[in-house]
Amino acid sequence: MTTVSPATDLPAVTSDVLATIVELAKRSNRPDLAHRMAGARERISRPYTLIAVVGEFKQGKSSIINSLVGEPICPVDDDIATAAVTLLRNGEPVVTAWRDSPESATPQVFPLEMVPRLVTEQQDSAGGRIALVDVQLPNGFLANGVALADTPGVGGLSPGYTGLTLAYLQAVDAVLFVTDASSPLTSSELSFLERARQACPAVIVVLSKCDLFPDWRRVLEIDRRSITNAGMDAAIVAVSAEIRAVALRRGDSALNQESGFPALLDLIGQKVLDPSRTTAASRALSEARFVVSQLLASLSAEEAGIADQKSVDETLQRLEQEQERLERLRSGSARWQLVLNDRFADMLADAEHSFRQRVRQAGRDADETLENTDPANTWDGVAADIRDRMAEAVSRLIRDLEAGTDETAAAIIELLREDDLRLDPVLGRATPDDIARFWSGAGPGSTSFGEAAASTWAAMRGAQGGILVFGMLGGLAGLALTTTMLVGIGAVFGGKGLLDERKKQVTQRRQKARNAVRQFLDDVQFETSKSMRDLARNLQRQLRDHFSERIGESIRTCATAAESLEASLRQTRSAREARLAVLRKDLQSLKSVDARIGALQASSS
Repeated sequence: MTTVSPATDLPAVTSDVLATIVELAKRSNRPDLAHRMAGARERISRPYTLIAVVGEFKQGKSSIINSLVGEPICPVDDDIATAAVTLLRNGEPVVTAWRDSPESATPQVFPLEMVPRLVTEQQDSAGGRIALVDVQLPNGFLANGVALADTPGVGGLSPGYTGLTLAYLQAVDAVLFVTDASSPLTSSELSFLERARQACPAVIVVLSKCDLFPDWRRVLEIDRRSITNAGMDAAIVAVSAEIRAVALRRGDSALNQESGFPALLDLIGQKVLDPSRTTAASRALSEARFVVSQLLASLSAEEAGIADQKSVDETLQRLEQEQERLERLRSGSARWQLVLNDRFADMLADAEHSFRQRVRQAGRDADETLENTDPANTWDGVAADIRDRMAEAVSRLIRDLEAGTDETAAAIIELLREDDLRLDPVLGRATPDDIARFWSGAGPGSTSFGEAAASTWAAMRGAQGGILVFGMLGGLAGLALTTTMLVGIGAVFGGKGLLDERKKQVTQRRQKARNAVRQFLDDVQFETSKSMRDLARNLQRQLRDHFSERIGESIRTCATAAESLEASLRQTRSAREARLAVLRKDLQSLKSVDARIGALQASSS
């Protein structure tokens, strides 16, 4: 029985198994299956791994990315910050930019040297702000299947945007959290790290700018203790992008070690790339077992027909019936297609109801807070809370849809297993929508000069009115009111006027704040509803296309077996005997490979 000792052995062993299957598929006249296994083998060696680099403004995120790829791609400037998400991937040199504007849905293509002008605050905003820049370039580090995402600092820990960043972390494989060595981690940074660990499988803390702060070792130890005391399993490494740049220019390996980047690359390999390869290997084994079953079915049918020519007609008839049965399974009226449609309709209705409940509760809580406080003092907190809650609601919505999709896939697999089909689901992950773009409502702000002047005028008017009224009444009654009494009356009426004016201003601020919150929630609900339906349709199509393609491969298996059998029967006796020997040898190899796959799956589970 094949065993896998450390988990890191699984990708290499699986790659060898897939190479054997590729050769057997080619010999069996199944280039489609050979191509599929070759693609799975490529994904093992170079799985697509997305690493997001996050943190506050001016922590050195862009410098870290430049040091990892060994090229000055992302602009680094003390006075200019990154303003657009920048995605770096391996490929032919090209830059594609998307603007955050409904009128600019078509991406624009730029040369590589335009990256600094596209991703910073000084970008040309004509036609809409640039929201995403996809940079492809040939690079040794990125060629390992890594994609790096440089994020704007505003997407980090600023109030109201933590939820947005955490929502995006649902779609990445790892996070590099960058904080500089000027001071230890703050409570907000630790809180963000704790939530990031729940959203993303791997988090690495990078202590940057160690060359600028002589006390960086003390900060590193404090940060390490803080992370440990918080119960988080997040590695931390200290680096210097400046020393790394000098080391690369000089080709100095000792200086490169001093920069800390070799340690960071080792961490990325151990915590990110190795688990990604292992995951890709596990998925590839599931795909490989299906492919092997197809090859076994095809070769077994041909071998049985050649070995016993009396049963040729029976074998061909059986293959034809099997092909017809599979064609019915692929039709839109098949039972699994009905289950797919029904489950997604129910799942979408439940997800939409749950999302609306969260939106409604967030609105009620915001109304309650505004009703009991003065928005001039609490608006920033209310706005931050409502944005965070909506970002978390969108993130939860996506997780619910993906979880429901997995459950639907499992149900269809069980359903098709009754029809002797052993299939595997392979699904991608969805990217949350950016709800920050819906936040356009200006808050009530603090007390303005105009409001202060209005309050003063109301107090003076109230005081004047009180003095006039009581002075006139006193004159009519023959009473002489002293100056002190008139001042007291004026103060009382002036205070009442001032109080009434302030209440009026607070009421106006509350109404303005409620309008801003309602507008935001309405926009989020309207846009998210469409995005949710689009996502559900995409996930449903993924499942439908996946299972239809697998059924199509089974149909091709029957057709190939019938064609090969008929071709073999037209050959001479000696040629048929030679073909029979090859078939039996390949069948034995396939059975051995199938047993090996089963052992690998058992050992890695």
